Amino acid sequence: MTPPGRTAPVATTASKASGSPEAFSFALYTLVAGLLAAGSDTPLQLTAARDMACRYLLTIMRAQFTHSEAMHSSYKSKGGPARLVNALRYSAKGLAAAFRHEAAFRQELLMAAVLVPVAVWISRSLAEAALLIGVVVFVLIVELLNSAIEALADTITVEHHPLIGRAKDLGSAAVLLSLLVLVLTWAAVVVSHLMQRL
Repeated sequence: MTPPGRTAPVATTASKASGSPEAFSFALYTLVAGLLAAGSDTPLQLTAARDMACRYLLTIMRAQFTHSEAMHSSYKSKGGPARLVNALRYSAKGLAAAFRHEAAFRQELLMAAVLVPVAVWISRSLAEAALLIGVVVFVLIVELLNSAIEALADTITVEHHPLIGRAKDLGSAAVLLSLLVLVLTWAAVVVSHLMQRL
């Protein structure tokens, strides 16, 4: 029996369960959430019930994605020259999105615009220039990965969640370490230049 103020989820979603895997997953999620919420009397219990239902849904969806239909997704690359063209187009879209939406990426791109010419000017060899420029590009790569993690986390939920917060913190730590590598590398090269002049 459904408690007062709550509606049974099975009747409203039973018709959706037939058809696509997404509809089936939605029906399972609603069923589990309803069953768990039926015994919950406090907001904290309701939140725990929702989280448990989400974990159950993710397990079901993970199993679906291993199905042969997922292996033949229309979004998979087909190979050949078209694959390279599409990859370049997607990469350009990613760079444009990072520049448009990520202030940190814009700041690091400005830093790269300053440091790359300086690297070419102070380097005594091609290898040294490649090293100095490489660590700058490395920072940009790590920032792109961090931005991708944040965007993916925000699509799951924008509410506070300890695991999502941990994922974002780990991405931020990776950016910090990449910047530390940049500073140490540039400092080592500059100091070696100064020592040779003394």
